Amino acid sequence: MPSYLSKIAEKLLDDHPGLPSLKVAIELTESFYRVMRKQLIKEGVLYIENLGKLEVKKYAGSEKKKDGKTGIYYSVPDRNVIKFKASQSLVSIVNMNRPKRQRVD
Repeated sequence: MPSYLSKIAEKLLDDHPGLPSLKVAIELTESFYRVMRKQLIKEGVLYIENLGKLEVKKYAGSEKKKDGKTGIYYSVPDRNVIKFKASQSLVSIVNMNRPKRQRVD
């Protein structure tokens, strides 16, 4: 199990003392990630309120690309990339303690 998963599960257990064990918290976290993956694969977009939007974007490849070192031409296949756009509420929370701009003469 990845360490980030257990860290998230521990925080979940701290916030919700009614959960019976760390194992249950880990299962909940894994289940949430599975649901997110399925939604992204199925719909191509996932909105999480107060967090942001995950979206699958298609990038077209190219038919001819030249390798600068070898001079060999090759083709680049199309690919999917996941983009994240943070919600305005998340951005404002992250920047809450940011110092104000000051005029510099």
